[in-house]
Amino acid sequence: MSVADPRDARFELADRETSLARQAGRSASTILLFSVLRVVLALGSTAFLARFVSPADHGLFAMVLPVLLVASGLSEFGLAQAVIQQKTVTHRLVSTLFWTNFALGLALMFGVAFIAPYAADFYGKPDVAELFLWLCPYVLLVVLNTQLVAILRRQFRIRQIEIVSFVATVVAAIVAVAIAIAGYGVTALVVQLLLQPALTFTGLALLVRWVPSPPWKADFRDARSALNFGGFLAAERLLGELGRNMQLVLIGRLFSDIQLAFFHRSSVIAQMPQRRLGAPLLGAFLPALSRLQQDGPAFEALFLRVLSRSNLILIPIGAVLIVVPDVVTGILLGPSWDEAVPILRVLGALPIFAMSLTCLAQSLVACGRSRELFFFRCISFSLLLCTLFLSSPYGLQIMVSAYLVMLVLGQGSLLAWVSIRYTPLSFAALGGRFAKDLGFAGVLVLPALVGRMAFTRNPMVEALIFFVWVLLVLGLRIGASRALRHDIRQVFRPAKAAL
Repeated sequence: MSVADPRDARFELADRETSLARQAGRSASTILLFSVLRVVLALGSTAFLARFVSPADHGLFAMVLPVLLVASGLSEFGLAQAVIQQKTVTHRLVSTLFWTNFALGLALMFGVAFIAPYAADFYGKPDVAELFLWLCPYVLLVVLNTQLVAILRRQFRIRQIEIVSFVATVVAAIVAVAIAIAGYGVTALVVQLLLQPALTFTGLALLVRWVPSPPWKADFRDARSALNFGGFLAAERLLGELGRNMQLVLIGRLFSDIQLAFFHRSSVIAQMPQRRLGAPLLGAFLPALSRLQQDGPAFEALFLRVLSRSNLILIPIGAVLIVVPDVVTGILLGPSWDEAVPILRVLGALPIFAMSLTCLAQSLVACGRSRELFFFRCISFSLLLCTLFLSSPYGLQIMVSAYLVMLVLGQGSLLAWVSIRYTPLSFAALGGRFAKDLGFAGVLVLPALVGRMAFTRNPMVEALIFFVWVLLVLGLRIGASRALRHDIRQVFRPAKAAL
């Protein structure tokens, strides 16, 4: 008869099952606080780096990112999500998943280094090879962090994760800005990308105080279910990363490095709200959604609450990027980046729709439907790839616009259908939520665009008037909803305590 491992107690959830929504709400409050701080920090560091690192160096750096991001996503193999999603998790299982991730990360790190000269030939830029060699450890650092974060998320120790991540981000940003001011160009971007996950891993390792069993004690039979779940999830994420980063590859190949820099920086700004605010907030609720997958009404209610509250923040940010991209570019990037304005205006739609797409995908993950998510991604990846290749001869802005239309209409519609079919979400609930969010975005954007076209004066004055309009609409929406006012009060109470 097998003896229970006392180390398994670290991963038990029995004492947390009765207060999932409350714990997720407290976690979301903490995440919101630190996410806002990280956004402010990221905007500040972006403003400095855009002025002290040339667009050409930004373009060179962006050429490495597609391979780097795809490799880091593949090395994680979806196994961190398996630690969160499964109801029963043991020390041996987590150890097996850790060493599996480590082996994949190590192999892919060397794989990134191996293709360095071939990437330089592909882009026609010899300096790219050196950047590949310097940045390849990023793949291993990311995968080491994901396992530790998964353990802490399972235990709802969100505040500790956020503190460690924020401190690491602050230190990395300060060091990068100092290097840029000293005149070392692209080296500042390299150091920032590597230092942040390295410091995060150090802090998380000290925080978790968990040591995996030796790799030779791994039990792959016990981990079969998690590996099967993670395998489909990894394949889905691989296709997702390929779809998101194919633009960088094509622009780097077909257009100039300067145009690539304009697109990359615009894309970073447009994706920042969802990545820095939306995704962390959803991550706080994912363990709760996973536990509620057998309770359809509770699952749907929590899902809609997360989506509506997240879009209350993200949709106004997207409206700002669409209506006043010239002001945003001038403040964050400086006069050397004026050609990025039309690209940023198009990509400004991402914050409006990205959270809906992410929530739908994560609803499938929470219900253990990684296979269905993978098959969806196969179809959507094919559609996006065809869109990029067919639109690329017509110029950069047309290609970006076509990609965004396919992302929202094609991929969004298909993902909604898959989620309705395989999760507790209903058509009526999703349709009502999407209609309200789209109407909210329309009220913010359409009058402001008409006003700017009709009364073109000082861009800064127009931006100030638009910000007042955004605050007015937000105030009216919050004032009309007792549930929103209650949730906002609940957010600020724990956030104040976290300070």
